[in-house]
Amino acid sequence: MRDRNKTVMFWLVLFGLTLGCGVAGQHATFKLGYTYNYVFTADTYMMGMDNITTEMQVIFTPVTSPGVENLVKLVLNDVTQYSKLHDVTQKLTSDQIRYPLYFTVNGHGTVDSVYTNKQDQEDVVTLKKSVVAAFSHHRQVSDESSWSYSVKEGDHMGPSTHHYTGQRSGDGIVLKRKHTSQEDVWRKH
Repeated sequence: MRDRNKTVMFWLVLFGLTLGCGVAGQHATFKLGYTYNYVFTADTYMMGMDNITTEMQVIFTPVTSPGVENLVKLVLNDVTQYSKLHDVTQKLTSDQIRYPLYFTVNGHGTVDSVYTNKQDQEDVVTLKKSVVAAFSHHRQVSDESSWSYSVKEGDHMGPSTHHYTGQRSGDGIVLKRKHTSQEDVWRKH
């Protein structure tokens, strides 16, 4: 039944994340000494509710910490959420998003751990985790012009199978990720 299945599709144009990955088996993740800036836009569609658009600046900075490998700091700026239907706009203040979120990422691009600040509000933590989840991906690169694969992955809501398609473009690689939650109550979305 269509109402019980919700499909989430992430379109990731992974310029900074996949450049340099010419063949399968080579992995490029966030590199120390670089800062990765993105303008992130997400449209959330929920049955029975208003559609919400979220826009923000997302900054990823690899950092070092004793005993922790591949640690990345996430900072959000200019977070705005709005509803076109009800003409409502909410802008988060710099105080609401002042604490960074840290996470570790493995060689394939999948996020392994997330470290939050206890002073962050619960809804802000959820927003930050959602951004990290959108950028978390199991990267497999092929020499072909297009390819596909499926991987069982976990996130803060539990395991699900993600289906990927990759395609080379003039700007790099476009990687599309899709998962369909068959048991939306179990996954809580």
